[in-house]
Amino acid sequence: MGRLTAILSLPGSLIGVLYGYATGTTQRKGSLTKVITDALGAHLSGKLSVHDIRFLGAASPIDQTMTKAIKSLASPVPPGYNEPYEGSGFSARWALKAPERTPSDPILLILHGGGYFLPALGFHVHAALAIARLSDVKNLSVLFLDYRLAPENPYPAPLQDAALLYKQLTEVDKNSNIILFGDSAGGNLALFLLQHFQKPHPACYALKEPIVKPKTVLLVSPWVDLEPNPVGSFDPKHNTDVLSYAALDYWAKTYCADRETRRSSYVSAAQADAELLRKAVQGINVLLLYGEVEVLHDACAALAEKIGSGAVVAIEPEGTHDSLLTAKIPSPSTLNNSFPFKTIVNYLNEVSGK
Repeated sequence: MGRLTAILSLPGSLIGVLYGYATGTTQRKGSLTKVITDALGAHLSGKLSVHDIRFLGAASPIDQTMTKAIKSLASPVPPGYNEPYEGSGFSARWALKAPERTPSDPILLILHGGGYFLPALGFHVHAALAIARLSDVKNLSVLFLDYRLAPENPYPAPLQDAALLYKQLTEVDKNSNIILFGDSAGGNLALFLLQHFQKPHPACYALKEPIVKPKTVLLVSPWVDLEPNPVGSFDPKHNTDVLSYAALDYWAKTYCADRETRRSSYVSAAQADAELLRKAVQGINVLLLYGEVEVLHDACAALAEKIGSGAVVAIEPEGTHDSLLTAKIPSPSTLNNSFPFKTIVNYLNEVSGK
């Protein structure tokens, strides 16, 4: 469907959302402005092509995104900002490189979301730097994987990039303190890596034993089921999230065309064997953060049940998908007013002291 048709079909969609809000037949009880904004996002995301969304989102290569993003920050340019991380077979850039860092110093490795078709955007950079600034983790660096994108580079290209970057970090450069962050599709990619350590993907580099696993994994609204049924939180009739079932279904098929592959554990962790998942997270601090009213709620809940006590689960009241990236960047004095930032920062502070 073209951009004009998508826009013209908005009124009917908004009427349904407003009726549900007014009559209390949806879970949403917050700001009407936020409800309308999310409804617009859900409607358009399900109608526009990935190329249209890239155009409207002003998506650009990560070096250009970082150049633009830093201009809107009041703080000084972080050391090492926008420098490439050298290695073979992948692209990655520092958002923060701690001065005189050593291999034992922590690296917050960012696997960004975006449906596997969008690059890292400015708010990914802002959020990652805010987490680093607000946490008490000493000598923390922040590194972005600039993985290849669908539809030009579909499955398993992002998985291959992630495995090669992890090889460079741990086998070549001997880094031993990795904090893995993944939001939405990036959360999918993070869960792939954890399973890959346990059961190597045949198309990806198999890391050598002993594998240096991440010390901590932060999963924010991870996209863990790419072949779901349109029921429960995926039901279009009840969805009031910023994403729609139609959009996720389209993006999933754009990333991975084969239905059976989409149902595999490497692509849909929520459908993985519980024993495999529990072994994959064993010995790792795992935070699973998702929203109460987001479209991925049920899939994230299914993942949490399979992992069991291997993860700390935080559900944001009335939270929508990946709210970390739409939340206002807090200051230290306002951190407790931001559920996603507070949850992540407090968890990092807690586990970094173990």
